Amino acid sequence: MLQMARLRYPADRWALAVLGGVTLAPAIAWQIGDDRWLLQALAVFALCGLTYIVGCIQHNQAHIPMWTSHAANTVTDWWLTVLRGDGPWSWVETHVRNHHHYANHIGDDTLTWRFGEENNIREVVLYTLWGLQAYVRRCLAHLFQLARRNRTKRLLRILVGHALHLGVLAILVQISGVKTILYVVLPQLCGILTMISTGFFQHHLTDEDDPINSGRNFVGPITNFFHFNHGFHTVHHLDSSLHWTEWPAAHRRIEARMDESLKVKNLYRYVFETVVLGNFLPSRKTRALRQHDIPEAREEKILLESDQ
Repeated sequence: MLQMARLRYPADRWALAVLGGVTLAPAIAWQIGDDRWLLQALAVFALCGLTYIVGCIQHNQAHIPMWTSHAANTVTDWWLTVLRGDGPWSWVETHVRNHHHYANHIGDDTLTWRFGEENNIREVVLYTLWGLQAYVRRCLAHLFQLARRNRTKRLLRILVGHALHLGVLAILVQISGVKTILYVVLPQLCGILTMISTGFFQHHLTDEDDPINSGRNFVGPITNFFHFNHGFHTVHHLDSSLHWTEWPAAHRRIEARMDESLKVKNLYRYVFETVVLGNFLPSRKTRALRQHDIPEAREEKILLESDQ
């Protein structure tokens, strides 16, 4: 059995180590006294960041399952579901089959220019909320489709993962409802929302008709170490069969042909400078590589087309 459950890539031991740490983190935060508000706030902030990292692992698991064993991948999927509140299966429906297919063209549920062509808080919030409802809608539609097609085994595997998640939440609520919300529910919700919003910064104001310049890359080594190289986004779109460990080398092979504005050092600094400082300092605004024709009379038509 152990011989069957081999990792496809040894580097995914790092992913398993991170998952182990994230599993223990809420238990550590749970020990913080109720009167220590600052420590509680810092713990929630840290747990939100850890849940985001789980989302990076979940994304990778959806594209290339880490084990050679189907049973081991199923158990890992359940583990990820308990830690994040959703499962790798949801990425297949919303990310692999939609975003990778349409790639920020009309039809993409996460079309970044749906609400305009500025990097500001309004567009980020609208994009994230739209992305969340599209995510929920597409996932529910997939579950009903599995039921209609009598894909019972596939449906049961998904439902078992979510039953485990709800079971863990039920046990934790019995111990402390407040701490469950602080250290589990809020970080999971934050992890999902911030992962959706990341797509905005990866693609907004890029040129989706040019494969090399269709994505923004965050190439700093520290964030990529913890985010499993998710900053190298363009090469992932060019060849989604590459393992996350192969993205940096693939990026180096094409970066000379890439617009310099799409090679950014740090995701968090970019978000702060463009979304916050850009409102006061025009020089901080992102330069659009192309313009889209989005008059108000056509905006709802675009929304309807992308919803089909």
